[in-house]
Amino acid sequence: MPISPGAEPHMVALANQADAANRPRWIIIFTAVLVILCTTVAAAGTMRFLRARSAYTRVEAQLTQASALTTQIITARTAKPSLATLYPGAGLMYNHVVKACKQQWGLEGTASVPAAIATIDRVKHTALSLPGLGKANVKCSIRNQPLTTTLQFIETVLADEHMANAFISTFELEPTAGGWNAVIEFRRYEVEEDR
Repeated sequence: MPISPGAEPHMVALANQADAANRPRWIIIFTAVLVILCTTVAAAGTMRFLRARSAYTRVEAQLTQASALTTQIITARTAKPSLATLYPGAGLMYNHVVKACKQQWGLEGTASVPAAIATIDRVKHTALSLPGLGKANVKCSIRNQPLTTTLQFIETVLADEHMANAFISTFELEPTAGGWNAVIEFRRYEVEEDR
């Protein structure tokens, strides 16, 4: 059957309409939006997972460190150091004070500290009421010296590694016309050896 010339555009329109009905656009748009939404959710989930894994790794490292520190503390508490290690004998305490005095006043080459600068008494040992423990004192009298030099001398004595656990038990200052007079007594507790 022949098609009339006016029916052809009408038939093309009907064919296009049937074709469009067989392929609806809303399904394509809905699918595209759904794919974009799923991709966004997956990306956000992956980022949260990576952050959580990083936080977990950090917390795990901190727990390992805390566990090691706890073990170290428990070990240190159970180990009982000897008193002789904590309070070694102070036999050379006098020598270290004299050495610091010479160093402070630039007298390294001299045999002794001049009495015009300082007088350093020998170590005086005294027993304590706790059996086996005692204290050692070295008294140093400094005459007419600048206060800063005297304080530096004290720092030098206390910084000496051989003077571990030493402290100042007496510290007296008196101003003079030429500087300061000072009486300093260094003390250190010690385990008494048989004397």
